[in-house]
Amino acid sequence: MIWFDRLSVLLLFALGCIHNFVAAPAVSDVLTTRLLWFVTGGITLWFAAIINLLWLRTAADRFAASLAALANLVLLGFAAMFVATKGSYSDPQNLALLLPAAWLAAQSVAAVIVGRRT
Repeated sequence: MIWFDRLSVLLLFALGCIHNFVAAPAVSDVLTTRLLWFVTGGITLWFAAIINLLWLRTAADRFAASLAALANLVLLGFAAMFVATKGSYSDPQNLALLLPAAWLAAQSVAAVIVGRRT
């Protein structure tokens, strides 16, 4: 299932790009603290993708798996809270965030528990 891991990482990175380069200009066309705060969401997705890429490259490293698991669980928690506040779990953009976050969280936690990638 490594291809699904990579696809999930790519999706997180793409969502970060869409968030920052498509949605952010729609929020504000001038530099404001609201816009900067909005952009941090996209940056968070980029960092989550980067941490997962490092974990995938060093699959046998339990420390990397632990860092990825922590990052993925935090991302999943925030994604679930975001979707809950919007009230629509079936919205495609919400699923595009929740599914890769849940998959990577499950895979990285399993890697920590088992000691290798599943």
